[in-house]
Amino acid sequence: MAETQPTRRTFLRNSTLAAAAALLGTFSTTGYSSSPRKAEGVRRYNPKKDGGCAVSFGYDMDMPCGGNTYLYDRSLGWLYTDECAAHGHLNQDVRDYINLLGARAEDAGVKLQFFLEGNTFEKPEDMAHWKAFAKRGHAMDSHMYYHDSLIRTPVEEVTRQLGKTKHLIETELQQKNIGLRGPGGYRNALRGREDVQRAVLEAGIEWVSTQFQYPSNRDDDRAWVERIPEQQPFYYETGLLEIPFAGHQDRSFFDVDMGGSPRPVDEWIAYLKQCIDIAYEKNLFLALTVHPSTSFKHDPQARYLKEVFAYCRQRPDILVCTYRDMYRWISQDKAAYA
Repeated sequence: MAETQPTRRTFLRNSTLAAAAALLGTFSTTGYSSSPRKAEGVRRYNPKKDGGCAVSFGYDMDMPCGGNTYLYDRSLGWLYTDECAAHGHLNQDVRDYINLLGARAEDAGVKLQFFLEGNTFEKPEDMAHWKAFAKRGHAMDSHMYYHDSLIRTPVEEVTRQLGKTKHLIETELQQKNIGLRGPGGYRNALRGREDVQRAVLEAGIEWVSTQFQYPSNRDDDRAWVERIPEQQPFYYETGLLEIPFAGHQDRSFFDVDMGGSPRPVDEWIAYLKQCIDIAYEKNLFLALTVHPSTSFKHDPQARYLKEVFAYCRQRPDILVCTYRDMYRWISQDKAAYA
């Protein structure tokens, strides 16, 4: 008999048995992790049907020197345009912080999702950083070559940047690039822009994350949380999958120049736990959006990741995953997300 792909329920059962075996001092023979929070091994999952929820941190790498992006440096503060060009792309602080994020995830037995601008590969030290990080198994997808809007940039230029970035991810990082984060996010996603949707699909991209909707009262954390049930994956008629931003970005939460305010990290952690609570209660996908440079500025020890992972471990049917995992599960049940 051919081997069947494990469902989430089978995976959780096997994981529970493995955990019990580990406590008895024996080894698991299931082939899966003893942690039920891992997405690895789960081939089919729909939270509405299977219960629980799926949580993913998607990290946007906004590289400087594109004219409209910036980077935080511990000693220099925020760098803009010409200053960015003078100090490079990824400074050592941010490289070290990205490695810390990876370590936090690896300690919890999970992987992170990164969206890379192609111009992050222009300097040898940055290329070496990403090659080493990719070998650790974290997911890498596109954020355009520069931080240019998908809806304001000519379609021909979108196509050029997607192709150039895809080539770098696939040849240098040895990961197939089928995902894309829309720089900046757009309230109406790519609705009404079938030309852009087709260009994205023709470039070999199968899913995007572009929709960023905010409540009328941006200072009300609960209002952001209550919008999450509306920010669930869906397919456009062209066949392109959209995975919306869920709730606040860290920049809209913290950074004054992005509409936020200088708030303590404890409030960010409390907010993230509220997001997880509503996702769990309503059986949702939770695709969070964060930026290493912003998180580094406000939480240099990445305490929020450690505490959120511990919070997720309190419930055995929360899966911590990548956006790629979400795509894999959704693409096997397209009718549910039409």
